[in-house]
Amino acid sequence: MGRVEGVTNEICGEDRDGGSIPKSIDCIRICDVNITSSAHEDAIYSVKFSPIGNVLVTGSLDTQVKIWDAETGELKHELDDHSLGILSVDVHPDGDLAASTSIDSTIRIWDLSDGSLKIWTGQYSPDGKYYVTANPFGKVSLRKTEDYEVYTEYDTKETENRKNFPMCLRFSPNGKYIAVSTENALIHVLDTETGKKVHEFTGHAGCIRSVDFSNDSSLLISGSDDKTMNIYDVNQGNRIAKLKHEDWVVSVAASHKESGFVATGGCEGHIKLWDLGARASVCTLANDNEEPVWSISWNAEGNTFVAGFDDGSLRGWCSA
Repeated sequence: MGRVEGVTNEICGEDRDGGSIPKSIDCIRICDVNITSSAHEDAIYSVKFSPIGNVLVTGSLDTQVKIWDAETGELKHELDDHSLGILSVDVHPDGDLAASTSIDSTIRIWDLSDGSLKIWTGQYSPDGKYYVTANPFGKVSLRKTEDYEVYTEYDTKETENRKNFPMCLRFSPNGKYIAVSTENALIHVLDTETGKKVHEFTGHAGCIRSVDFSNDSSLLISGSDDKTMNIYDVNQGNRIAKLKHEDWVVSVAASHKESGFVATGGCEGHIKLWDLGARASVCTLANDNEEPVWSISWNAEGNTFVAGFDDGSLRGWCSA
């Protein structure tokens, strides 16, 4: 997407910080992809590639949702129906609809082809049959996309403590599970069909702002304000790794292809690429932006990811 400025990192045998490259990776090439330094007028809290076609959706604290041509960087549609900042955006697996959630407590469903508002009604399930949302008081609502009616709910708030505020929602690629991370350092793993809790993961000492599943749905990766990234075995229900980060981990995104890469973003602009199989860092990417990296998304091919920064800029990288 955009134009490739050139190879900024070619890493073979040794990473840029002097550490060894995991044996599962012979050589990777990191390309800096120029998108735009002024995509929004305020912090970009969420970015999402469409699984079909060259489309990128961004949501910002400036209240706007924007639809971009991911190949050229051209702004296709500017959507401003929300009255307050955007918290999350997601794209339907068919690539035709996008959903946005906002601080104004509303959900919007948009037609990506023309930018029109489809329904007032989070994240889509991989098969497109379900959509999940969470409110500030800990209630997780599961909806079927045939009518967007709630079919079951789950409450993360076991007490009146507002720190049970849900921070992130993620479906597993196989569609069986939903992970809900909270401000009080807990992760609830729910069964998609029943909405009942399967696991409750601990192991962080701070707010968990982002989670994602591995390509085969067997692992769950979490990033926290305690400057660590945890890896959990979903089948066994236990933590199997705890990895250090330079700063608060505020965004986590796994490539849902066979590469096994995970990208993480920190509150001081650090972006790291990890080999999930080796449980190790591949490199820290060259980046002159020290603003928080609020959201990361991989494209469908698993070779390019974009990051949305607090200053409203977008930056992209490709791995080959």
